[in-house]
Amino acid sequence: TSDKYSFDNSTWYNGTGNYLTLTPGEDVYFKTCTSSCSAVQTLDVPSRPAAPSFSFDYATELTTSTVSSDYQYATQSNMSGAVTGSGTKIVVTPGITLYIRKKATASSFASEKQSLVIPARPAAPSFTIDFTAETTGEPVTADYMYSAHADLSAPTAGTSNQITVTPGTNLYFWKPAAEASFKSPVQSLTVPDRPSGPVVTIDFINETTLQSLPATVEYAAFANMSGAIDGNGTPVSLTPGTDLYFRTKAADDAFVSAITHLDVPVKPASPAITVDYTQETTSAMEAT
Repeated sequence: TSDKYSFDNSTWYNGTGNYLTLTPGEDVYFKTCTSSCSAVQTLDVPSRPAAPSFSFDYATELTTSTVSSDYQYATQSNMSGAVTGSGTKIVVTPGITLYIRKKATASSFASEKQSLVIPARPAAPSFTIDFTAETTGEPVTADYMYSAHADLSAPTAGTSNQITVTPGTNLYFWKPAAEASFKSPVQSLTVPDRPSGPVVTIDFINETTLQSLPATVEYAAFANMSGAIDGNGTPVSLTPGTDLYFRTKAADDAFVSAITHLDVPVKPASPAITVDYTQETTSAMEAT
């Protein structure tokens, strides 16, 4: 071909009959040479526009401004699968960078790409249960929220103290979004029910419990379990007319049990047998 081109107006290349790839900001020079060469045409190739500067909101997990149809975005740096903006805010996905650029127009190249780095979502909390204290095992600081409802309604902020747990009522913990962090996943802390009280019955002949009580069971003469005594692997002596209260102590994975109230009846009255001197017998006895 008679057309020639150059990128520096010094070194010239022959045209190939194909379109010439342009580099934004790099002018191209053309001339036609047959028996002689024409004047040089300078093709002014403007620079690529600067990248856009979108930002995002950690709380809403959306871009802070709408993205118009002048822009396109993708999750691949080569812009494969790019989506054109629709005039709404874009949902951002923690841990996945967004690439955004202004599309080419009849008078402007596509802009540089903005790499909108989206940090990963924080890990879920990992609170535990102190079954003896009936609290969380760890203090819950003010940067956490918790609720007794799976829908996270009626939330409460931590106060840097352990939280009282109620047997049978699950708790839900999460870290809310902050200035530079997304909301964490929700931890569902399963709080088991309180175990039933131990089974304790009376051996009326020996005036003891029928069961030997292990050290994991404690008993007291008061319903509030004050002065409780640990079992020692033997039956517990009973005093007729004095009730006792029993419960299984808390363990690493179980709350203290419900209290078993053992109703210890009074001893029956002694029989009133007299002598019948005429018959030389005892007085009549009631049948049993």
